[in-house]
Amino acid sequence: MILANHTLSFAPEIEKEAITWIHDEFKPLVASCPHTSEVLFCRLTSDSEVTDTYVIQIRFPDSKEYDLYNTYFHTIYIEKLFQKFSNKFGIFSSTLEDV
Repeated sequence: MILANHTLSFAPEIEKEAITWIHDEFKPLVASCPHTSEVLFCRLTSDSEVTDTYVIQIRFPDSKEYDLYNTYFHTIYIEKLFQKFSNKFGIFSSTLEDV
């Protein structure tokens, strides 16, 4: 299993809009990709003082599906985030592999 992890923080003035948009549009779009097996959207709760950080996790059954996703879909989906929210959010991305 491969897990693409995108940690996001939104400017306060767009946070509610961003949460709604990700739930209603972005998450279903990524979930409809034939290479993904699950898409989660969560609030990061490991630090009680930080309440404006969110995580999108995209699971893939194996590295082949992850590579296909990266080749054909990843850039398109991430660009949608940047088009929607331009300079009003931060993103940190990482990839994890089950061992």
